[in-house]
Amino acid sequence: MIRKVIEYFKEGGPVGNILAGLIYICAWGVRWVITMLLGMAAGLGLTLWSQNSSLIGLACTVGIGISFVISFSIRLDGPLGFLNVDALLHDPKEARRKVKKPDKFSDLPHFEKMLKKDQVMNIVNSSQFSPYKTKDGKELKHITVSEDDKWICMFGGYMPVDLICGYNRKKNVIYTIDGGMIGLPLRAKYFGVKNEIDAFFKDRGVYYTDMPRKADEKFDKAFQRPDDVLDKADFSRLRYLWEKANASDKDGYLRNKQSGYRYIPIFNKTEINRTIFERVLSDVEVAKTADAIRKKKAPLSSFLHFTQYKNEFCVCNAVEVMNTLRYPANADGMSFLFKCIRDVDEAYFGPAVDVLKTFPKGNLHKKIEEEVKKAFESGDVVHAAGVMYLAKEIDYEIEYVEEMKKAQAEAAENAGNAEAAESTDQPEANAIPKFDYDEYDAYGTEEVQGFEAGGVAYQKKV
Repeated sequence: MIRKVIEYFKEGGPVGNILAGLIYICAWGVRWVITMLLGMAAGLGLTLWSQNSSLIGLACTVGIGISFVISFSIRLDGPLGFLNVDALLHDPKEARRKVKKPDKFSDLPHFEKMLKKDQVMNIVNSSQFSPYKTKDGKELKHITVSEDDKWICMFGGYMPVDLICGYNRKKNVIYTIDGGMIGLPLRAKYFGVKNEIDAFFKDRGVYYTDMPRKADEKFDKAFQRPDDVLDKADFSRLRYLWEKANASDKDGYLRNKQSGYRYIPIFNKTEINRTIFERVLSDVEVAKTADAIRKKKAPLSSFLHFTQYKNEFCVCNAVEVMNTLRYPANADGMSFLFKCIRDVDEAYFGPAVDVLKTFPKGNLHKKIEEEVKKAFESGDVVHAAGVMYLAKEIDYEIEYVEEMKKAQAEAAENAGNAEAAESTDQPEANAIPKFDYDEYDAYGTEEVQGFEAGGVAYQKKV
């Protein structure tokens, strides 16, 4: 009960923190006063008992045992810990959880048992890695990332970007979303290296400097499958669901000293709270933001600056807000949502498709034609795949794609033999290459992995 009162006051800002502190001090004072009184009673009882062996002395001597129980209860939880003031502030069950030891660093630290190592090494060996550049242009010498931004390489060890969530400089460990810790090699303790690791995580939004509360339980709830099939999971979507669970866990954000615990979408009537761009919002916080837009405290357009979001998980905030607003209140967000479907591997892809499906079909058909033409003319296969997936979801046959199919058939007929044309060392100038979806075998939802483009070709930009 007292713990709940203290937590209630701590939510009240500076004044609430002061009141919570006073309650905490009073609780300590009461505990020690009771301990001292019982101790004095025990001492008096011993004196009387030693002199005349009276019943009063015997009764008072019982205070010795009670005094020891109370003093011992300082370190206990449960019934015997009824005066454990520390337990008033922290969950006793959490205090009893065993502290895990960091996993040793290797070429695939921590995830070696959960992911198929041979498959991962094939992926990373076939990928191009380059030094990570922060948004302000700083190049990190000790950290490289794959071209698809899915893997990070540090000191020869590869880690999936979506499954690591924090870093502790003092402990020299990296935290994983399943509650694990990766112990970094000694050279990671150099001041310059520590600064680079800090810079990497800060550049990608809010991160954890301590193990998030019940991280493993939140991971299990989000994944809901055995760990040995993690390689088939949509890493980005899994991370988003895990982050959302943390956003809904007030203790988790308090312990990690994250801003925005008492989230207010708009400050001073016009100033937008930057938290929406920096970390995942809870459902309650999303609802507050949507309500502020409905009340015209801020236009929806203020939240549609794609590049302002720190990472793909934060982009999901805008998608969730538009899902809450519904059409036509979210009509201005159509272009933003179409940007979200340019990559099937990102956490916001599926939710963005779901929101777009609620828009008027006529508006969608026109926008789909525009977007798929841009994708084909620029040779952006991933962009085209996302637009085509949306079209498939709403049972719309893209006219531009049908024209491309026809052009492909005519090109094959003119060549006389399509197979012979493909086997030549120098393909014809007008040949139209086909889509290649092999890269989605390792990433993306199972639903998207099952999507076939039907051999549709795209015209490379000249």
